[in-house]
Amino acid sequence: MTRYLLAAEADRIQDTIFRATRLPEIVGGSRMLVDWCREMAEQMRAGGIPEEDIVIADGGAFRVVLPDAESCREWGERLAEDYSRTLGGTISVAGPVPFEPGDFALASARAQKELRRVKNRPLHSSSCLHNPYVAYCEVCGVGLGSARGWSHEEERETVCAGCSARFRLSKSDQDTQGLTGLFLRQVKSHLPPGTELQSPRDTDAIGRFDGRNNVAYLVVDGNDMGVLFSRCDQRQLKSLSGQLSRIMLDCLAAVTARLVQRLKPGGPVPGNAAPVTCPVLPLILGGDDLYVLLAAPYSLDVVRRFTGDYIRAMSEALAEAGLDFSPGISAGLVVCKAKYPHTLAHARAHDLLAEAKRSARGRGTGASLISFGYAETQEEPGEYLATLKPYSLLDRETEGSILPLKTLIDARFSLKEVPASRLAELGSLYDAACLPPSRMAGAKKREWAARFDFHLARAGRNPADLAAIEQVLAKLGSRDPGSLYMRSASHVRRAALGTGLPDLLEFWDYAQDLDHAREVYGHEH
Repeated sequence: MTRYLLAAEADRIQDTIFRATRLPEIVGGSRMLVDWCREMAEQMRAGGIPEEDIVIADGGAFRVVLPDAESCREWGERLAEDYSRTLGGTISVAGPVPFEPGDFALASARAQKELRRVKNRPLHSSSCLHNPYVAYCEVCGVGLGSARGWSHEEERETVCAGCSARFRLSKSDQDTQGLTGLFLRQVKSHLPPGTELQSPRDTDAIGRFDGRNNVAYLVVDGNDMGVLFSRCDQRQLKSLSGQLSRIMLDCLAAVTARLVQRLKPGGPVPGNAAPVTCPVLPLILGGDDLYVLLAAPYSLDVVRRFTGDYIRAMSEALAEAGLDFSPGISAGLVVCKAKYPHTLAHARAHDLLAEAKRSARGRGTGASLISFGYAETQEEPGEYLATLKPYSLLDRETEGSILPLKTLIDARFSLKEVPASRLAELGSLYDAACLPPSRMAGAKKREWAARFDFHLARAGRNPADLAAIEQVLAKLGSRDPGSLYMRSASHVRRAALGTGLPDLLEFWDYAQDLDHAREVYGHEH
């Protein structure tokens, strides 16, 4: 008997959630998305759709098996209308995809292809007449003001219905089944009994963990999940889709608990009257997509450990489902001031994620890479690169020119006793303005080498410091002064040379290992 597959996915979820500019409304927007998916799934059950036919209903994505094409169209229109009314965004719906019993995997692949076509089709533009008697929301600047309400700063403002609902939900999120509440409970399960955790009120609360008031934003995406899903039958896809978000949240909670204990001197005090501010806050979680606000210190090691836990948990889930697939993730991490706009931070992190994904192509689904940087950076031209990004999130050595992130973190520990001023002098020579434009620029290379030798000799007046610097130069680049102590960076650009020393110095304050206290590392830049 022919059945039909309905496929729908919300468009640009981050733009909808980040329409509000302040953290409480963003958290509330994330909660609204979770609640909306649950509500629509409940309506489908009430409408007579069996539980096993609601294959995916999470993170703004739906895959539902229905008995006829007309039901697919009706539910597609209903999803689009309800999403627009509730969250103020749009959702793309693919046309009904017919399939016979046993052909679900093929239908799923066709539906995904149709969904991409619909998403890439531009929307019709329309003009909006100006009405001088309406006011726009003072929070998001997009919705029409519907009431005068109280903001999170207890100031009376004109707000739209969406932002009002977002703020209302964010205030109750820790005590309900919202994303923040679930996450905090998971973190507490890894901490000593009696430890009280509270959600950060704003980004400044996260910024206080760093002396410069910096925070980090992390974007994570699973590798080739479309390929994996195209191999799944209906039962396997439903099982995996139900576990993905849980695995992501569990792995993030486990490493967050370690970060809480590391950032709180002596660890959290059980029964302490003053709650500990959680240094990590997931903002968007949908399937294999994760967007997180976290404290900048230890951020690189947090991502590395999260990746290891995720790969182990996903490997077990895939084995139980009878699927032969090597799980992996790509990540983009950006560090910026706490006041930096969420939308711009997400855009920069997403660019870094795309950079990691490009380098991962052709290396297998298990290749897990990360690219990281600050909010405003530019790629250097020329044959010599002051970077080796992206790095592998796996601890083992990889084929080709990609280094494990663990090498960078270990190098940070090795150089902890070297004076910061001496390291800064060496690092300044890897500025794009100082590097030779090409390998053929002999005079420029000799001048660069002479300056480097001078600063290396100054930094190495202490034999222990010299040994540590030379060891790090070799691990993050090479021992060859003729190549400017660089190694192949073919994963960044063909025939290019690069070194990880500038990456280390750039993220010096955030490349600590969670196994070591911050005091062990001594000076910060």
